[in-house]
Amino acid sequence: TAVTIVAVVVKIESILSRLSVIFNLKNFELAQGSSLKWRWDAWVSYLSLLDNSFINWVFGLGVGTQRFILHPDYPNSLWRIFDAPGTHNDYLAMMIDFGLLCLFLFICGLIVLLKVIRNAEKRDKNLYFIRFYFITVLFIMLSENFIDQLIMFVFIMFLTAIIRSKKADMESGLQTL
Repeated sequence: TAVTIVAVVVKIESILSRLSVIFNLKNFELAQGSSLKWRWDAWVSYLSLLDNSFINWVFGLGVGTQRFILHPDYPNSLWRIFDAPGTHNDYLAMMIDFGLLCLFLFICGLIVLLKVIRNAEKRDKNLYFIRFYFITVLFIMLSENFIDQLIMFVFIMFLTAIIRSKKADMESGLQTL
């Protein structure tokens, strides 16, 4: 039990240390060097690009805007303000590039895909792990540019392989009947 208490104390110490990097523990304001502060400022700046224009909000600013906005020669460039490329939020990136309409369609597609995975779980309980991973990815997309990363491509290839494998298993099972 003494080891457990020491481990809990060490964990609390490291948790408090990490929290103090994110925000001031006395007044709960975001710390200047905090990645959370940087993300918040970036999100506000990216949203300001839509200029309160109904058309921009519905249809976005065009493919790649959320990436090119950091190029020094781009109009309204943010390259001197932010060091890291992109919005660090895939949902916001989609909204900036393609508008609320596309974001809505994307979220509807995600819901359909989750339902497909959930239904497939009824036939194979091991697919629970795919759903768990998929939901984790959806949360990661709130704070990272996950769609741009190689791991997203690997996930899609892995999911496709599993679906094709299950489909082949089902077809061979139907042929033997």
